[in-house]
Amino acid sequence: MASLYELARYPFASAADAYLRESGLSAEEVMTPKVLQRAKERVMLALINKPIDVNLSDLDAEVLSFFVAMIMVKSCHSAFLERVFSRAEGKRAREAFKSEDDAVVCKIINELFDMQLEIVDKLPWQATEQERMKIKYQAPLAKYLKVASDLQQIDNPKFSLIDNLLYRGKIFLTREKVMELVHDQFSVLILQKLRKMPYPSNIPAAIKPVLEEIQAKIPRPRTLPSSKYEYIEKILQANIQDGRHRILWLILPPYLVNVKRMSDEEAFDVIKRYVDKVGWKEGRADRLILYNIRRARRIGLLPPTLERLSQSSPSLYRIIMDGISSVSS
Repeated sequence: MASLYELARYPFASAADAYLRESGLSAEEVMTPKVLQRAKERVMLALINKPIDVNLSDLDAEVLSFFVAMIMVKSCHSAFLERVFSRAEGKRAREAFKSEDDAVVCKIINELFDMQLEIVDKLPWQATEQERMKIKYQAPLAKYLKVASDLQQIDNPKFSLIDNLLYRGKIFLTREKVMELVHDQFSVLILQKLRKMPYPSNIPAAIKPVLEEIQAKIPRPRTLPSSKYEYIEKILQANIQDGRHRILWLILPPYLVNVKRMSDEEAFDVIKRYVDKVGWKEGRADRLILYNIRRARRIGLLPPTLERLSQSSPSLYRIIMDGISSVSS
């Protein structure tokens, strides 16, 4: 059973649901002024794209405020709010996860994904010094493959068996590899939880004034102007040799599936034609393309605008601008 401290950091775990049920508190009893204030803060910070810090001064309030925030989000009937809240809370959990010791990492991974991850005390083969220093965990290979498949990471070349150490039915993993495995997954778990959650039939009176404040901050749905991403159409026509990996995961998949609303198959065909045209040769290119398409769809990723790209990745911005300069409008 996870401790209350762990539930405050990972309140989307099933153990947190059990904690809430076992508390015997009604929705009205949960919504104390302190819990309401913290729940409102969590939602508002997500809306303005500010980090949600882990508040451990009152563990009960921290756990309960997550559930109240979920009710607030669901009551707003906004897919946009569901996405930004899931992303912000997932990032919060991911940052907390990075600082956990190895025993807690195993505990959380097994609680969330049932991977049977264990700390490696001693490698069962003659290992190099580098391997002994880096490898922290082991798991049954069958469990690992199931988790990688369930998390839609099976097409991610980083998790292919050829790039991992296998020995007698077990896979041996570095801490870096485990962190990468769950990088997006906390956000995905929260979003799945929200989508399965029924809309409240009776909105608790205590949160109605808060909902009005939240709804006033939700951007109105709008059609993305085609000119905003015109540069991406030019990328598809150009022959850009540098920055291809970043273009492949950051720009093309989110544009094709979340702006142009293509199916996975249609997006794959477009990107495959593009990588063939620029002469990008990699044995696992198809798997990498599929992984990035599915990831972009799963987390609702949008491509950066040129303005944002110039600020967040000026080197890629210069590569793209040089590459598309000769493409006619």
